Amino acid sequence: MELRNYRLFLYSKCFLGLDILPRNCGMQIVSGGERYGWNGLKRGDEQFYILQYTISGCGEIRVGKDIHSLPQGRAFFIKVPSDHHYYRPHSSNMWQFYFFTFKGSDACRLGDEFTSKYGNVFQIAENASCLGMLKEIVNGRDNLTMDNPYMASAKAYSFLMQFFSDVETPAKRTRQQLLLDNVTAYIMENLASPLLIGNLAKRFNYSREYFSRTIHQASGMTIQQYINDLRLNMAAQILKNEQCSIKETAAMVGFNEASYFCRAFRKKHGLSPKQFALMAAH
Repeated sequence: MELRNYRLFLYSKCFLGLDILPRNCGMQIVSGGERYGWNGLKRGDEQFYILQYTISGCGEIRVGKDIHSLPQGRAFFIKVPSDHHYYRPHSSNMWQFYFFTFKGSDACRLGDEFTSKYGNVFQIAENASCLGMLKEIVNGRDNLTMDNPYMASAKAYSFLMQFFSDVETPAKRTRQQLLLDNVTAYIMENLASPLLIGNLAKRFNYSREYFSRTIHQASGMTIQQYINDLRLNMAAQILKNEQCSIKETAAMVGFNEASYFCRAFRKKHGLSPKQFALMAAH
């Protein structure tokens, strides 16, 4: 059994409250007489999601009573613990695959919602954007990003949104929701940067008017309200860990003025940033 480019993401306990965090990833080859298999009910109580994509060869996964073949280009996305078992069957000489696991309350919530609608096994196109992102993460081309828990959280969220986008068919998604997911992923990766509406519209190849109207229809908020909402949610996650001052937290999520940040935070969360941090500490 050959395990290549294995990456285990370890963050101090103070960061484990983040809603989405990468857990580990890698590329593995199982061949010859090697035994390989994981039972989803025998991996402890920690809740997390696994994405596993077949590069070549073939595997199988049992979900409940159903057995699914996993040839090249097919992937599964499944929660641990749950009633499943994935393995290399006797009929397969080799199974080569990428894997990426995620933990956190939002990772499990999004995974639960997605799999309840679309199941656990998917075909992913070879040129899918999520595969390019996965290769970069597995190959360690983003060490700086993944070593920072906040950036890693944003990266994991961005990857999941791209994965969902790549495997869902257009008939099952509205155009507005697809745009919102892609915009959300971009915002999460660039929270600390200026996010001007005109520049966002241009990036996604829409006019400012159409872009603003579509985001409003999909989210129920103006684009600026939506950006601020994401920023303030991430600020709350940072403050829970007591690692940064109010001014530093504001800058990390894209607020240039600490006073404006404090007013916006109180309006959103009902407490000042200082009060929120103190409450989270207890």
